[in-house]
Amino acid sequence: MSASTPAGSSVRSSPARAAGDAEVVDLSDFLDPGEDEPAEAEAADLAALKACLQALADAVASTNLAVLNGTQGDAAAAAARVQASIGALKRFHDAFTVLDTEGGEQA
Repeated sequence: MSASTPAGSSVRSSPARAAGDAEVVDLSDFLDPGEDEPAEAEAADLAALKACLQALADAVASTNLAVLNGTQGDAAAAAARVQASIGALKRFHDAFTVLDTEGGEQA
C-alpha cells in the first residue's frame, strides 16, 4: 500500500500495520499526567522510561555483538559482550522497578 506525503513522495506502509496487527502503546499518562500527578513525578517517570529503553537497547546490541563474535570464533570477545548484556539487563530491571511502583512505594 502506498500513501502520498504532502511533498508528493510515496511512502509504503508496513504489512503489519496494513493488516492491523500492530499494537500501539498509549503513552498519554507519561506525556500528559492527570491533575493528581505532580510535575516531579512526571519527570521521574520520563527519566525512568528513558533509562529502561536505553538499557534494553544496550542489552540487544551487546547480545547481537556477542553472537557475531561467537560466529567469528572470538570466544573472549563474545563472553565480554554477554557480560555487558547481563549488566544492561540489570540496569533495565532497576529502571523498570521505578516505573512499576504504585503510589511511590517499591514493589
